[in-house]
Amino acid sequence: MSDEKVNQKSIEELENQEWMYSLDYVLQHGGPKRVIEILQQLQIRAQKAGVELPFTANTPYINSIPREKQPPYPGDREIERRIKSLIRWNAMAMVVRANKGDAGVGGHISTYASAA
Repeated sequence: MSDEKVNQKSIEELENQEWMYSLDYVLQHGGPKRVIEILQQLQIRAQKAGVELPFTANTPYINSIPREKQPPYPGDREIERRIKSLIRWNAMAMVVRANKGDAGVGGHISTYASAA
């Protein structure tokens, strides 16, 4: 490695260390909320400078469609609730019937709850 590359690497390591010390200081004296605030400001500034930051999938969900513009629910909620209840009842009945012959065969009575 050339002296220039070694020097550049040591400068980058020093910069990284300074950023970490600064982060630790802000965390200790300003707390997590202050760290979040500074990181958000840095992100905005980097984006304004043309830096393309990696996409993060952990974003809060915000419905972008106003309630008055949402289409009506496409199904029939009452029928769907009734079907779900029947599926649960059937699953529970199967567990009860299986347990009449042998208690170790049909599963636990709470198994029906996972059917919905």
